[in-house]
Amino acid sequence: MRIDNLNLTNFRGFSQQSFAFGEAFNLVVGENGKGKTSILEGLSVAAGGIFAKFPSQYINVRDIQVEDVHQIFHLQGQTLTMEPQFPCVVGCKGNVGGEIGTWACSMQAGQKMDRAGSDWIAKRSAQLQKKVQDGAPVELPVISHYGTERLWIQAGTQKVNTLGP
Repeated sequence: MRIDNLNLTNFRGFSQQSFAFGEAFNLVVGENGKGKTSILEGLSVAAGGIFAKFPSQYINVRDIQVEDVHQIFHLQGQTLTMEPQFPCVVGCKGNVGGEIGTWACSMQAGQKMDRAGSDWIAKRSAQLQKKVQDGAPVELPVISHYGTERLWIQAGTQKVNTLGP
């Protein structure tokens, strides 16, 4: 499985943004708070579509969560409010088993994530799940990423020696 393009709409810090990825290796670099982890989270949501037809008790797939929905500020008189923007959409174009296709998932206000735009990847998922069920050899993707929050969690666990003047 390879994701070539990622399209994020109202996802985390992005109102609308598209990313293109190389076939072999991609490096995401940027200042703090510019969306590096959001790209990784979006890729995780998109890649989870490959497991859409696998039994959910065996697979932990990353869905769009309410906290992923992009919010904007509005000034109403003297009151500043943050308003979620819908729909929140994660879409992509990629390659599974040599076939190229597109798929998307979305969240509307007051609803859970919907994979209605994921027919293409769901079909590939069903094919893979059938091969696994039949005991056929199959290569499944490993979906793993690490955002910077792990560094903050680890920071308090050990003493860091710094150079002084």
